[in-house]
Amino acid sequence: EHIGKNAFFLSRITSIDIPSSVTSIGEGAFRSTILESIELPPFLKTISKMTFYYCKKLTNVKIPSSVLCIEDNAFEECSSLESIEIPSSVTKIGSSCFSRCGSLLSIRIPQSVTSIGFHAFSNCKSLESINIPSSITEISTGVFANCSSLESIVIPSSVVKISSYVFEGCTSLENI
Repeated sequence: EHIGKNAFFLSRITSIDIPSSVTSIGEGAFRSTILESIELPPFLKTISKMTFYYCKKLTNVKIPSSVLCIEDNAFEECSSLESIEIPSSVTKIGSSCFSRCGSLLSIRIPQSVTSIGFHAFSNCKSLESINIPSSITEISTGVFANCSSLESIVIPSSVVKISSYVFEGCTSLENI
């Protein structure tokens, strides 16, 4: 039912079948592994802090519709991560969650998300497009900092605050 904190930290596993009975995965459980693929269990509620931090070979992740929160640094430095599906059950994307995911091309944030933490997508050098749903009222510090391939972005009228350094180093950004 539970995979503990740092359970597979620095292990050499490339794939794992997690049984559907698992409802929680501890902080950093797969941190710094050579995991290439994973199918998350269907009743998982949270993707904990640093769960997949520095999983440099992980390319695609489908998050189950039971997940409500993706915590801080969950996928940080997953440099091969090309795509991620965020279901409409998710309400929070934590700080630095996808930071330094250099292969991430685009991401769709569902309307259910009401909070995006600081530096959530910073240093995603390949990120070309992203949608900000109208459920967002504040764009946190450095959210898109150094996303050098980001060309345009639409900010919905629901946003009442744009914090510091949000678009710092976005050298391709031409349209807002």
